[in-house]
Amino acid sequence: MDENMKNRIVPATERELNINGDYYRWITDVKMRYRQSRIKASLSMNCFLMEFYWGLGHDIVEIRKAHKWGSGIMDQISLDLKAEFPGEKGFSTQNLYRMAKFYSFYMGDGVIFSQAVRKLQLSDSEGNMNFAQVVRKMEPSGFPTILGMIPWGHHIAIFHKVDSLEEAVFYIAKTIQNGWSRDMLAHSIEAGTYKIESSPLDNFELTLPEPQSGLAKDLHKSPLNFGFVSLEEGYSEHSLRKQLVGNLKRFLLEMGPDFFLKGEEVEVVAGGESGSIDLLLYNMALKCYFAIELKTGAFTSQDVGQLSFYVTAVDKLIKKKYDNPTVGIIICKEINKVKAQWTLEGIRKPIGISTYTDNLIRRVEEHLDALTEVKKKKSDLVDP
Repeated sequence: MDENMKNRIVPATERELNINGDYYRWITDVKMRYRQSRIKASLSMNCFLMEFYWGLGHDIVEIRKAHKWGSGIMDQISLDLKAEFPGEKGFSTQNLYRMAKFYSFYMGDGVIFSQAVRKLQLSDSEGNMNFAQVVRKMEPSGFPTILGMIPWGHHIAIFHKVDSLEEAVFYIAKTIQNGWSRDMLAHSIEAGTYKIESSPLDNFELTLPEPQSGLAKDLHKSPLNFGFVSLEEGYSEHSLRKQLVGNLKRFLLEMGPDFFLKGEEVEVVAGGESGSIDLLLYNMALKCYFAIELKTGAFTSQDVGQLSFYVTAVDKLIKKKYDNPTVGIIICKEINKVKAQWTLEGIRKPIGISTYTDNLIRRVEEHLDALTEVKKKKSDLVDP
């Protein structure tokens, strides 16, 4: 028997019915659509409220700038609005000041805000189409729709606790993508999630002496742009290494100044067992070796253990007494930055982790451009 039929609700009034599993699947879909409509209505109401706060914040900024209507005007605005809307809790003097800060924070430099939103849209690695669609929209009033996608309490936590527009946009996007509560957002800000996820990951400050640690951090980049290589989909680490060595000048320039290649697939032997370092570089400014491990997939904690062994091997077998401690760099396609950061905290060898972009993204963009051009030409032929 159909599971839905076993658990069906008996109609309160007996009628001649011919209900089967199709009906229960349909009614389940109706319920789901209704829940979605309520969520959309809630989001829409929140967006309108945030737009109102944005507009009132603008007015307050202008009033205070012009010193209009006296020094006690904020208290008067609060009294008048609360008298007109006694059931509303958002018109306290403190909240009016927050609205002004809300507007000023994002519009202090509207260009930087727009650039931060655009940059985050392009780098959104989770394929979140809702977010991508939201950030493309801008209301005619000038209110950025992305600000309407999270509640007022979340905004207060953000503009009181973060230092830059880029960081604010990061936390807005994370809240939208992950459905963070206000407490979860506050915890993420306090934990420095933005700093962890937006900075190259390394433990150089803990494992290298000054000034080498500072110089190594200055050199460490992420992501690295490997768009100059020629790779086919599903390429191997061997293919990536060969392409980097085949385009050595551009690879070394991308890594930073004063690098040169000491070897590829450099074999090291310890206790009768051997392994090979994908690429071994030397940096003249830092006077140290860089052991490079290439990974065409996502970062794993095992990668750090493997590279830590190679760094130790270079220090013991290759490094001269006048060389500084060897540095290890994992170059991978994807990374969970929190997991990687925690992994690095337990490692005593200096290791950094970088991601890279390859030529496949560029080829997809070129393909899309070509399709757009073909469509345009066909349209030109059809149009009179």
